[in-house]
Amino acid sequence: MPESHKQGRGDRLARVYQSLEGLCCGDAFGERFFIAEEMAHSLIDQKSAPAPPWIFTDDTMPLSSGSYRRRNCGGARSGARVAA
Repeated sequence: MPESHKQGRGDRLARVYQSLEGLCCGDAFGERFFIAEEMAHSLIDQKSAPAPPWIFTDDTMPLSSGSYRRRNCGGARSGARVAA
């Protein structure tokens, strides 16, 4: 049996949420660089983080909504349930 099948649902969901948090942070961080090219290069050269707020974009929404559905629909993969 694959290792992923031996772990409990709670462990798998914890990994999903850790991945989602990383995606969200990376998405928001990258979005902050849609600024004037000179300013972006200056931030990069200074190894400085862009000022907050770091707001995630629509790139994060499919995974976050899918994670929510999986948790609240008992892990069902039914197209009808996921599309609802």
